[in-house]
Amino acid sequence: MKHAQRCRCLRLRALLSTVGVLLLVLFAPQNVQAGGNVIEGEVLDQRGTPVAGYPVSVRRIGDAGSPSAAITDNQGKFRVSGLPPGRYRVSPLNQPESTRREITIEPGNGKAWLQLAVQIR
Repeated sequence: MKHAQRCRCLRLRALLSTVGVLLLVLFAPQNVQAGGNVIEGEVLDQRGTPVAGYPVSVRRIGDAGSPSAAITDNQGKFRVSGLPPGRYRVSPLNQPESTRREITIEPGNGKAWLQLAVQIR
């Protein structure tokens, strides 16, 4: 009787270990990819001077949700993190459509950089 009970316990442990490993394999890579990607860039005026305090919108193409936003720092640089892989439209606020840029973050790439030119009046 003890032997049969011990065998069942070992089989149950093996089954639970297998299920745990499968869950890690299935879900861990997606979670790592989903949160670790970054779009960075800088905003320059028509003379090539960095523009501080300028709002920038980052929206995943095909996503109906709210865009991510950033404000440029004193050197005109911005950063939006926590993005899943995909194609994004990066837009400086209140600028013509021609100033928008599209950029792709590939799985495993992690970081994308671009430069935006704006017209300051």
